Parts: sequence; structure tokens; C-alpha cells
Amino acid sequence: MRRRDLLLVLPLLSFLWFSAIVIWGGLNYENYDHASQFISELGATGSPVANQVNFVGFIPAELFILTFVVLAFSKIEASRSNRLGLIFIAIYAFTLALASVFPCDYECRPETPTMSHLIHVGSAIPGYLSAIAAIFILSINSPSWLGLNSLRYLGLMSGAIAIFAFFNLDENSQYVGVYQRVLEVTIYIWLIVLGYCLRRTINN
Repeated sequence: MRRRDLLLVLPLLSFLWFSAIVIWGGLNYENYDHASQFISELGATGSPVANQVNFVGFIPAELFILTFVVLAFSKIEASRSNRLGLIFIAIYAFTLALASVFPCDYECRPETPTMSHLIHVGSAIPGYLSAIAAIFILSINSPSWLGLNSLRYLGLMSGAIAIFAFFNLDENSQYVGVYQRVLEVTIYIWLIVLGYCLRRTINN
């Protein structure tokens, strides 16, 4: 497989890998509700599928994204904003991988959180914010290095959806799982399109 093809394959593979482990984890976690529970609850302390979800699912998915960033650095137009955007994507992937190493406490809503839980939350929040920042930074400047406006429009729309979903991640909401999944899918769709656009510029 050529390196330019990996720019599309890696974010797509990460999305499919991540989605598969979330679906598998939900099926093997009795009474787990995708609509009302955090994704992190699948890998939380005391979860029956914690090790598989964290170490077979989440961490490899983020490693695919980190590899994508390394490849993109050598292919994207070398501007300060582009490099900053890719750094934010790397932060997103690294912090979510870190959140898998330090899982939240059982059901992710402890009255007295452990250090692992605090690290988990302290990693995931800036991770999501970094992804949102990357979407806006790379999308706003995309016409200068792609010669088209499609990524800009998609980025502005994706960024707005991601912000809305992020600020609705209320642990007391019965739809918190829906909002988190909307956030994750929005980030992934944008990453896949970014990979496609990068591959397209190399192809031309």
C-alpha cells in the first residue's frame, strides 16, 4: 500500500476499529445503554470488558490517528496553522489513549473519585477541545493548500456540531451517550475527509 493511501486508510480504520469495540463492548456489558452512558464506562474500573475495550480497542484506534498525523506532517502544506492543527489532532489522540490507560471509576460518576478517574477526565476534556480546535484551524485555512472550499464548509459545520455535543456532555443527562457519540462521529468524519483531501492533493 502506498503511503498516500494510508492518509485515508488510517482515520477510516481507526473509526471502524473504535466503532467495533464500542458495539462489542455494549453487547457484552449487561444492561449497558448506549444512549445514556458514557463510552468510557465500557472501559471503567469494574467493567466486565474493561481490558479488551481499553487495550484492544481504544488505544490501537488512537495509535492509528497518531500514525496518520506523522504521515500528514510530511504531506500537508508547511504553514504554521497547518502544523498547529496537526499537533492538536495528535494531542486529541494522545490524551484519549492516556484516558484509556487511566480508566474512570465504575460507571464514571463517583462521589469520591480516584486518581485514575481524575487523570481520565483531565485527559479526555482537553482531548476533545483539541480535536475541535484542529477542525477549525485546518478547515479555515484549507483553501490555501487544497484549492477548494469543501473542507472549509464541512469543518465549520462539523466544528459547530462538535461544540454543541461537547457542551451537552452532562453526566446527569439521559442522552449523554448520544451526545458523546455524535461528538466522536463528527470528529471522525472530518478526519476521514481530511485524509481524503490530503490523498487527493498528492494524487494530483
